[in-house]
Amino acid sequence: MKKRICILFGICFFLARITGVSAYDPEDLAKLRGEGRNCIKCDLTDVDLQGADLEGALLRETNLDGANLEGAFLRSMKCYAASFKGANLKGANLELAYMIETDLQDANLAEANLQTVYLKRGILRRADLSGANLYRSNLSAADLTDADLTGIYAKGTGFKRAIMKNAVLKEAMLSGADLYWVDFENADLRGADLSGAYLYGANLKGADLRGANLERAMFQGADMTGADLRGAYLKGADLRSVKLKDAKVRAADLQEVMR
Repeated sequence: MKKRICILFGICFFLARITGVSAYDPEDLAKLRGEGRNCIKCDLTDVDLQGADLEGALLRETNLDGANLEGAFLRSMKCYAASFKGANLKGANLELAYMIETDLQDANLAEANLQTVYLKRGILRRADLSGANLYRSNLSAADLTDADLTGIYAKGTGFKRAIMKNAVLKEAMLSGADLYWVDFENADLRGADLSGAYLYGANLKGADLRGANLERAMFQGADMTGADLRGAYLKGADLRSVKLKDAKVRAADLQEVMR
């Protein structure tokens, strides 16, 4: 009899693993939804919190991998080393959120409100931020490798030392953004607005900047080796000490730049 029970338990455990049964702890969910909205080292894996109001919640070392937070109200949320890997945050409101060393790789943040969010050293590899509002947020030293930032609104946003290798930033609004020493290697910046942006020392090797607005952008000391600048608007751009080896750019487009 005991042998049969053990076999049955093993089968149930195996089926739970392969069918993706939610693994979150109900007690941890109660903590998050409680009056204090504090969740320290909670397990909320795959939890469904679509449209939930979690304004001002405190999440420290909490696991929300695979969670559904689509359209959730997360304004002023505080996260410390929390994990949202693969989570759905589409259309969520994270305005004024403080997210230090938060893991958002593979997360869906499309059309999310990330205005004035603090995401320094955030991990956003392969994340979808298309159409998101990042106005005046701080993503310094964030890892956005292979991320989709198509059409983001990031005017005046801080990306200092961020990694955006192979990222897609088509039609992105980056006017006046702090892009000091950002790694844009092989990034797609077609049609992006970088007017007045600060790109001192940025790595733009192999970047696609066709049709981009680079008016008055500061590229001093940047590396644009192999970059494609065909059709880019460069009036007043500062290209002093910029490496342009093998870059695709017409001589006529360089007549009104600082060199």
